[in-house]
Amino acid sequence: MEIMKKDEDPKPSIVLTKHFELSEIVCRKNMQICPYCGGELPPEEYWTRVTDTLKILEKVREYFQNILAYVLITSAYRCKKYNDEISTCKTPDLSQHRIFAVDFQVIQLTYALKRNVPAMDIYNLLNFLIPASIGGIGIIDDISVHFDLRESNPWRRNKKY
Repeated sequence: MEIMKKDEDPKPSIVLTKHFELSEIVCRKNMQICPYCGGELPPEEYWTRVTDTLKILEKVREYFQNILAYVLITSAYRCKKYNDEISTCKTPDLSQHRIFAVDFQVIQLTYALKRNVPAMDIYNLLNFLIPASIGGIGIIDDISVHFDLRESNPWRRNKKY
């Protein structure tokens, strides 16, 4: 993976792919740097999963591209303390967010209108892009989806969880 710096920003950020920056995947609470860990990164041994996940998010963005579309990552990697606080897993230590997973929305802008793509549309696309033998894909609410690239115990939930 080639890491580039965006120089046109007053505060340069590290670009991981064409549309995703490092600041989007670090531990964040309520879309801000996590107060517990200061924005911890996924462990180095999981960076292949990070890059594979971002490649899929690029495909999602391309698919929903209208005049302008973007993927808003609402949660990605989580530090232990924040994950223990928010995880819906019965055993938070097994949460894929501790390895690398994303919760996200797709937003389209057309003719000055903002539209959230329905979660079911995103879910259906992810099911097409990711083999059923891997990954966790689930609908969080009407506009948000979770997905990860786990290799054991794959699951799909096409309704809110």
